[in-house]
Amino acid sequence: MPSRPLHARRLSDGTTRASIAALAFGSLVTLAGCSSTPDATGDVGNDDGGGKRMDGAPMPMGASGDAGLGDALALEAHDAAGRDHTMPREDSGSDGATAALGPECDEDNPVTTEALGVDRALPAAIVQFERHGMWGCMHREWHDTRQWDIFSQPGSTSPRLNYALAKGWQRNAVQEGAPGNGLEFLAMHRAMVAILRSTFPAQASLFAGWTAPPLVATANDPLPATASGKATFNLNMQSALNRLNTQLASFTTDDAFGLYIQSQLRWTAADVTARSPDATAGIHAYFHVRFDDPQSAIRMQRFNRNIESQLFWRVHGYLDGLWTKNRVARGVIDANDAPYLAAMTHACLHMGKKTWSPASASCLP
Repeated sequence: MPSRPLHARRLSDGTTRASIAALAFGSLVTLAGCSSTPDATGDVGNDDGGGKRMDGAPMPMGASGDAGLGDALALEAHDAAGRDHTMPREDSGSDGATAALGPECDEDNPVTTEALGVDRALPAAIVQFERHGMWGCMHREWHDTRQWDIFSQPGSTSPRLNYALAKGWQRNAVQEGAPGNGLEFLAMHRAMVAILRSTFPAQASLFAGWTAPPLVATANDPLPATASGKATFNLNMQSALNRLNTQLASFTTDDAFGLYIQSQLRWTAADVTARSPDATAGIHAYFHVRFDDPQSAIRMQRFNRNIESQLFWRVHGYLDGLWTKNRVARGVIDANDAPYLAAMTHACLHMGKKTWSPASASCLP
């Protein structure tokens, strides 16, 4: 069984695993020519992508008309039913066998069905590995604490703040879109990919990522039935892909690359919801919205569950591969890059590991 990550250990003082659950955001996300509308529960998703929070509330448009995924520029519509969703959290049964765990960190807005829509789940053993490590809570916490300034603005009635406070989460010093967040974003997801690849070597192909993102629906990457307006790949995002394919070395730092791909948020002290003037920024967020299926329990816009989707790892495996190519193009040597090593070790610690090994490109226990 994996060691408990930092986010879980912080809550261990009197907090049982049965009480560790988290939010499934919701927001009506409209992204440059693709719109996701809330389902009957008001939940549009609960993901991790640039304009996070996927539970249901209109997000104001930027100049590009792109709300982004993780931009969370609006107050989410909360599940007014206030349904309790206590999943079994015991690590083992009376016979000592490891128990199958349900999802966590969604008790404030739980899914009501485990239907997958067009999504495909990871093998059960990998899903259980994630749940025993409380990855769902970790993923939601990681993103929520970096969007803290958005949902805690004066006058905000967002349930996300109360939920975060109840969980003992704290505002991250570097908010999404601020200098430094790009490297944090890349490092965190690289650590997750590396842990899964090393733990499940026989299934490593699941985390390799696309060779090239599909521009149209395919058998492996179908668009959801609700994909009205999403069938045509956004022109700004096509321009982004062109830059990533032909001008990758134009990103001269890890942070610049990470900020460009994550979302359109560009936090400033004066305006925590400021957006990039570059309409091609945020392809990571675009992927999450484009492939989001409201009929799926592991929809791409649901933070605590999208990590159980094969598609999530095709997206992040692809982006991680681009980061490697960018560093190679810049002539950066991992073992000699102190800021990189520090960011990777910090990410490994958050995942319950000890340090990052540049030699094996993995988190060490």
